[in-house]
Amino acid sequence: MNKYLTYNNSAETVKGGYDMYIARDKNSDLYLFSELPSRGNECWWAPSGVDGTYLRLDKSLYPDVSWDSGPLKVELSAVKSG
Repeated sequence: MNKYLTYNNSAETVKGGYDMYIARDKNSDLYLFSELPSRGNECWWAPSGVDGTYLRLDKSLYPDVSWDSGPLKVELSAVKSG
């Protein structure tokens, strides 16, 4: 699991996680995809279209992810609060 998505404050973690992918476009924009994206000329594309399949992230996160390195597989887990 990637260290940037891991946080546990002694809360109960919901069983199971979601495999997702982080990829950086050629212009340095960073995105979280619900499916493995494919490389376009200057950006990454979600296989099933655009709506609801990706989320733009703060580009200062994941400095090790670059256009050349390709997508990074991560696991997203939900945590119950309260």
